[in-house]
Amino acid sequence: MSMQCWRGSGRALALALTLDEISLAPICRSVDPRGSFKKEHKQAQTFRYNHPMNRTPQITGTPDPIERLIARLDADSASNDCTERCEAVKQTLIDEIGGRALALPAEFTRPCPDTYARRLLHKADRYAIVVMVWAAQQGTPIHDHDGKWCVECVYDGTIRVRSFDLIGEPDDEIVSFRKAKEVSAHKGMAGSLIPPFDYHIIENPADDPAVTIHVYGGEMQGCHAYKELDDGRYKRVRKELAYTTT
Repeated sequence: MSMQCWRGSGRALALALTLDEISLAPICRSVDPRGSFKKEHKQAQTFRYNHPMNRTPQITGTPDPIERLIARLDADSASNDCTERCEAVKQTLIDEIGGRALALPAEFTRPCPDTYARRLLHKADRYAIVVMVWAAQQGTPIHDHDGKWCVECVYDGTIRVRSFDLIGEPDDEIVSFRKAKEVSAHKGMAGSLIPPFDYHIIENPADDPAVTIHVYGGEMQGCHAYKELDDGRYKRVRKELAYTTT
């Protein structure tokens, strides 16, 4: 879920989406009870632990860790292959966050009481970096990423990521979901999402705040969330993403 450039601005923005308002899902192939075929989009999200630096950083000599992160992501995002691009971005986040070199300004790591915080750290032509802060028990509904690739990495704390397979078509108004995977992710763990395999829920199950850094393939100004209906299916709802200033 996206933003504008942080450098020198000192103004932090947060996004408001509540668990009651939204929900996400994925896709693959199955037979429904009436004998007709439905497409199912299967999740392709993977998380992994950070290990001690397993490659030499591509950019050296930059004194500020945020500037170094941006320089590396500028190079990573230049790839024309989406899978290679996401893998490069994932490795950069693991290096910079898991290696403990990256320190975010305090205004980017403050939780909000009513919803998770979403703040723009940097925006470039090919990508945007968003910092999200999750107070205890805060989370998202099932959602997509509006057709954009995304790489997520835990900066602090622990988050739970639940991925889903979407049964139906991405443009269907009413769909079903099947749970695909659940991951407990800690500092230095990163995962990638490439549409149409990008339906998931993120939540903080702990009592302490958690912070995640998200790199999107462009600034995301809206997404689709999925609201559960009485019959267990989900309704697709377009959500415009707004920021808070706290």
